[in-house]
Amino acid sequence: CVTADDVIERVRLGMYAKMRRGSAWHDVAKTITAHTEHGIDTRRMMLVTDDRSSESLRDEGHMNFVLRDAIAQGVKPITAIQMATINTAERFGLARDIGSITPGSFADIILLDGNLADINVVLTIAAGVVVAENGVMTAELAKFTYPEEVLASVHLPQRPTSEDFIIAAPIQTGELTTRVIKVRENHVETIERMVSIPVVEGQLDVNAIEGLCKIAVLERHKGTGNKSVAVVEGIGFKEPAAIAMTVAHDSHNVLVIGND
Repeated sequence: CVTADDVIERVRLGMYAKMRRGSAWHDVAKTITAHTEHGIDTRRMMLVTDDRSSESLRDEGHMNFVLRDAIAQGVKPITAIQMATINTAERFGLARDIGSITPGSFADIILLDGNLADINVVLTIAAGVVVAENGVMTAELAKFTYPEEVLASVHLPQRPTSEDFIIAAPIQTGELTTRVIKVRENHVETIERMVSIPVVEGQLDVNAIEGLCKIAVLERHKGTGNKSVAVVEGIGFKEPAAIAMTVAHDSHNVLVIGND
């Protein structure tokens, strides 16, 4: 869910609503108002995280950070904890084993210190075993060797060249009205814009307009050579630059964005 209306609609239909706070998706502030402003009961509302980067986990935390974020929006601490524990366990049919501290359930317990709203975790018990204390991991993890197919997972038929990123136009010169993806900082949804872009020698001259970049997706699982190139806005490059990654939900192909 990305709006309060999304949450309200799902809950009234008997569904569960997930409210997300990841590294890039800051959706809790809007979605939680379904409860704080519209009074929707929280028992089918879940606080979740998504795409928490390693630096976010290190600097801010994981679910403890999501809980603090919800509490800062006006949710009572106990209610926020409920939305991250028993609600989620019930949604996935796991409430018999996890989600509450009850006889017969797994002893998954955290101990907090200080104000409840601070969600300051000082001890973590997983299945009856202390695994972390005062921010330090105490459990021993067995060494794991990653298989080669996991380490060598990018399969392109050949190394990309500049020709792979050409956007051919149906005209040789002039201007072409082009669909542009406008990204929104800290939001998963994008905005469609129609922009008039110059055409030079049959190619879209994306660099002629400040703030635009090319965005390409290259299939990398089977080496098919399939690719698509489009125009994106809002990346924030101020100088000639490019980035590429294979963390690209949900298919995780090679994603390349650049203005040079």
